[in-house]
Amino acid sequence: MKLLNRLFPKRFSREEKVRFCINLGIGLAIAIVLQFFEHTDLGETAINKAFDYVIAREAAESARSAATTTSIPATKIARQILFIDLGKVYQQRENPILTPRDELARIIGIACRKKAKVIVLDILLEGEDCCHPEHDRQLRNILQEIIAQKVPTRILFPVRIGSDGRMKRSFFDELLANTPHFYPVIPFISATASDRVVRYWVPFERVKGHPKYPLLWNASLLAALASEEKEKDLQIIQQEIRDQKGSRPYFIRLGNQREIEISSEREDLYRNRIRFLLIPPNLLKKYPGGNLFERVSDIDEVEFTDFNDKIVIIGNANPEAGDIHLTPVGHMPGMYIIGNALNTILLGLQPSHPSVILNMVIELVVIIVSAYVLSRFPPLLIRIAKGVLLIAVLSAISYYYFLRTGILLNFTFAVMAMGLHDTALTIERALVQRKKTGKEGKR
Repeated sequence: MKLLNRLFPKRFSREEKVRFCINLGIGLAIAIVLQFFEHTDLGETAINKAFDYVIAREAAESARSAATTTSIPATKIARQILFIDLGKVYQQRENPILTPRDELARIIGIACRKKAKVIVLDILLEGEDCCHPEHDRQLRNILQEIIAQKVPTRILFPVRIGSDGRMKRSFFDELLANTPHFYPVIPFISATASDRVVRYWVPFERVKGHPKYPLLWNASLLAALASEEKEKDLQIIQQEIRDQKGSRPYFIRLGNQREIEISSEREDLYRNRIRFLLIPPNLLKKYPGGNLFERVSDIDEVEFTDFNDKIVIIGNANPEAGDIHLTPVGHMPGMYIIGNALNTILLGLQPSHPSVILNMVIELVVIIVSAYVLSRFPPLLIRIAKGVLLIAVLSAISYYYFLRTGILLNFTFAVMAMGLHDTALTIERALVQRKKTGKEGKR
């Protein structure tokens, strides 16, 4: 009691001091237990909710800032990313089985002629176009011409990996061996199993039975490195990842003095998360114009587009093509998800893990405040105070700190501890009241 008297003001009664210490102990115990759930489904859901909030707010702010200007991109947007949407020509041709490969061939030819740095295809080229074989010939001729002329433009072809772990064949397979600037990549982005929301980019996939490509790199990751001619950095770490030597992260430095961190375990709840700063039209109701200045949706404009040193993403955003996915900011075509992952990597905007010490300080502060409120105020005021604390204070701190540092101050587990603590106290009061009622009944 002497220690309690020194820690608390005189206006605290003995009962309040004891209650505070009990509340603090319960809160700390619950928070410590919850920390072990971070990599469970419950823990991942909690982290996702916290991240979704700050990422959606950041996306809205990015679109809002673009709405105030008509000439320059918003901040934190790489100026070299250019989107070309084949959805309009796809619709004009009454939604054929395959995205028109003749238009794809024409665009690739123009982009290479105008010195595009990298071309990322978000269109699978498996099998042949049975309805229009001449379109396949046009595309093959363009690719062979690029090889013959030793065009420096890097072209990334999406491929799929079957359930047997082997790379599925594409009609351009034989061309990959004839040029160092053609790369097969995985276009995949990763959705959370529980709610199917796309939140992550996957760094690589392992491939069975392929001597040249034991790993396939993510399209966004390879595009970012290829734009700075640093593909060999991935080849250096490929051998160690393939042989599964250790589980350390790998760091690759970009030209802007920012680092990309690649986890050898492929998935990371923090590092591999996409920050959705590139907003296509009609995604956000409040800002229907989006913020993509570097976007071509009318194929006739391709001839007049500046491709010099651009990273060109070619895809099909037409909903009928079936490549629309749910993200924390709304339903988005796959080509723009690839673009957002590329933007996240290219500008070094990967979210970071908060340090263990920082996590402990955050939880301790929240739990102390919670214990104080629970010990000093009646239930109605407790609920009001908790609402203000959660919504007005914690969310604001987490959001603005994330914008400045890329580190999410995760109050989730501390808040869950508060909620469970309150529930525990409610149960305790009910049991005490029941016990009193029982004694009175016996009398």
